[in-house]
Amino acid sequence: MKYTQATADHLSEIEAINEIIDYGNPESFMKEEIAAGRVIVAVDGAEDEVIGYGLYQVIWGNNPFLALVKVKPPHQRQKIGTNLVSEIEKKLKKEGFKKLLSSCELDNRVSVDFQKSLGFEPGGSIEMVHGWERFFIKDIK
Repeated sequence: MKYTQATADHLSEIEAINEIIDYGNPESFMKEEIAAGRVIVAVDGAEDEVIGYGLYQVIWGNNPFLALVKVKPPHQRQKIGTNLVSEIEKKLKKEGFKKLLSSCELDNRVSVDFQKSLGFEPGGSIEMVHGWERFFIKDIK
């Protein structure tokens, strides 16, 4: 498995993952994030196929936020998501960041458990349009 910075060449495969794992942002959003260097892809070396990606944003001027981690269903629960987050953390550490934020819907137990397994600590929750969102924070090591 190879983890690397996404390029425009990866866009169609990332969008295919978004179709499998229902995610409704327009293609232009992903193009902008790739161009900004904020998307890491997991590429299966044998098939040279993108099987997952992680995306972070910097919010409120100086707070990195883990926005998305998506892995194709046949490849889930194989530490690919964990490794994507680890690659993002390495990149952020090089850029001088010390903390990483994330969030998920409060009733999404899989995501809550995943984030806790990565060392994220629960923060506060806010009511959003879709329901309650819980925020998490962790030190980047």
